[in-house]
Amino acid sequence: MHQVTIIKTIVCKSSSGLRVRAGNFYAYLFCLLLNTSFLFAQEVPPQQATQVEQKVEERIENLAQTVDEETDFTEITEALRYFAEHPVNLNKTTREELRQLGLLSDVQIENLFTHIEKYGQLLALEELQAVDGFDLNTIYSILPYVSLKSEWMAEKGWFRKAFRNGKHTLILRTQRVLETQKGFLPVPEGSTSQSYYLGDPWKYYARYRFIYQRKISFGITAEKDQGEEFFKGSQQSFDFYSAHLTVRDLGFIRSLNIGDYQLAYGQGLVAWTGLAFGKTPEAISIKKNPYGILPYTSVNEFFFKRGAAVSFGKGPFTLDVFYSSKNFDGSLSDTINNEETFTSFFESGYHRSPNELDKKNSIKEKFYGSHLQFNKKRLGLGVTVVKSEFSKVLNPSSSLYNQFYFRGNELTVAGVDYNYLWRNVSLFGEATRSDNGTIAYLNGAMFALDPKVSFSVLNRNYPRNYHSLASNPLRESSNAINEKGTYFGIMIKPGRRFTLTAYYDVFSFPWLRYTVHSPTEGFEYMVQGMYTPNKKLNMYMRYRMQSKPENATGDVTPIDVPVDINQQNYRYDIVSKVSRAFTLHSRVELVRYHKTDSDPENGFVILQDVTYKPLSVPVSFSLRYALFDTKSYNSRIYAYENDVLYSYSIPSYYYKGQRYYLTLRYKVRKGIDLWVRYAASVYTNRNIVGSGMDEIEGNMKSELKLQARFEF
Repeated sequence: MHQVTIIKTIVCKSSSGLRVRAGNFYAYLFCLLLNTSFLFAQEVPPQQATQVEQKVEERIENLAQTVDEETDFTEITEALRYFAEHPVNLNKTTREELRQLGLLSDVQIENLFTHIEKYGQLLALEELQAVDGFDLNTIYSILPYVSLKSEWMAEKGWFRKAFRNGKHTLILRTQRVLETQKGFLPVPEGSTSQSYYLGDPWKYYARYRFIYQRKISFGITAEKDQGEEFFKGSQQSFDFYSAHLTVRDLGFIRSLNIGDYQLAYGQGLVAWTGLAFGKTPEAISIKKNPYGILPYTSVNEFFFKRGAAVSFGKGPFTLDVFYSSKNFDGSLSDTINNEETFTSFFESGYHRSPNELDKKNSIKEKFYGSHLQFNKKRLGLGVTVVKSEFSKVLNPSSSLYNQFYFRGNELTVAGVDYNYLWRNVSLFGEATRSDNGTIAYLNGAMFALDPKVSFSVLNRNYPRNYHSLASNPLRESSNAINEKGTYFGIMIKPGRRFTLTAYYDVFSFPWLRYTVHSPTEGFEYMVQGMYTPNKKLNMYMRYRMQSKPENATGDVTPIDVPVDINQQNYRYDIVSKVSRAFTLHSRVELVRYHKTDSDPENGFVILQDVTYKPLSVPVSFSLRYALFDTKSYNSRIYAYENDVLYSYSIPSYYYKGQRYYLTLRYKVRKGIDLWVRYAASVYTNRNIVGSGMDEIEGNMKSELKLQARFEF
């Protein structure tokens, strides 16, 4: 393999001509003398490039345990896909843009800017090795998304040229479960049931988007879920539409957003309307990097805002102003004091049956507010104020655990957030106040103690009567209420080939929760060792332990008494690139679930993936074969699956059986790609698969998915 040394003799201009940068010269000389294997490939090694994808997959696997398995994770991965097609110019970038990339810490970002200020602009990407805190793995992880070339030059008339030089993308997708599910069976004559599917079993998805660099983006997305009517009955079109227009860099208007958008400010205590990672195997990465306002391109029908949002900026100050008015689904209840009420939000977005259609667009929300941000090098300060107004009064059930939940039709929340870099310590946090006077907060710090050791800590306090309906901070519960906790994370790199990460999170719930009828506390910790002996092999071992109480099973006592639930997961994962085209991925995961008033449950998943991505052949594929055996849904194991572009599959493996899939991509020609995906689960100890209206008689559930992408 042709390789060149990672440290080159790099020259830069000065008043006296060309000179060698002293630091790089000595590093170069040192490497020559020792004849080390400190090498840098002329192209990004495919195995190293895919390590970023692996990290994202691991994050999504963890996130899938707290959200619905049908959740669309497009917004999580779209940023990296964008940066892959439009690399960041490291000589022209900003701290905020690098934070959005999500691959560098605040300390690394600041070290990069310090290096450029001291020595001048980077002349080659190889020079990154001379930046403090940039080891080989860090450099490899960012190489697919950075460059030293400007993607565009500021010039008059760029707006007209955008429509000649921009990129149009059209994606069409359809999928269905091949077996007949209960909801599609004919309704018995005379039945009064409202639980049956009105439409056909096919799911349809269409998405068009136009992008010109980071200047202009507009698009429309349409979706119809399986079981929903399509151009008939209650649905005379697609069930869900989303559209947006975003224009950036209009003088002091940094961005103008019309249509659907999402917000992310501070650490998520006031306004974070999209998905967000929580605890991950990276351990120390607990600081959120808010992106402000972004266009919404996903199909989660609840987590977005619809209206207009504008970002003004001058110097270190940025002011965002936003307004949203949209309808969403809710469970209606009785009229109280001549006011219509609803008991809860209905977030699934399904409108398949008469019962689900009754909830559709039953509540109107007005959401508006602003965010003022000050950013200057090492210091960032922000103030956020948002207000929600509902057309009906939210009146949750009278259950005791709901006693402190928000009730009413208006809610105002305000907060202050900060981040400050002091030497090699990144400090961050947010404090917020809901309009009932309750204060919630979180504070954290990330320490780069040594190039080989990093440490993080975060403390949080979300009181039981704190109210915020658009928050998404780091937490253990599904909502940011009734929780206190402290998180510790560490990362150690004893050598270039080995990385050890671990975290420990201890939390408590001062008030009752759903299925837990007394104050409780718990903990979670994870230890992972990753070994990368060369560019073609990557493996890790992980142990994760969680202990969290829940009410005892059954009516064994006059009152519900919480008992501990202990769950342990053991995982060994290895990825090997056996050739330029073939990659093998193997995993073994064991689980032990024990609710102390019940018998323990043990289970496992064994899977083997084969991925074929040749450079010269238009066909590529990914296939998996997996065996699994767990006692019940309680001891389920999640595993990310390769899917068609902008579609995601993170199923939970439980009961006993096998699962396999094949995802095939065919590149017809430049700008036209076709995908076919077939996946199936076959159970050896079940005669019925699924539950409710999704129930299938038999021991097999299979799915077919077809997709076409056109770029021009």
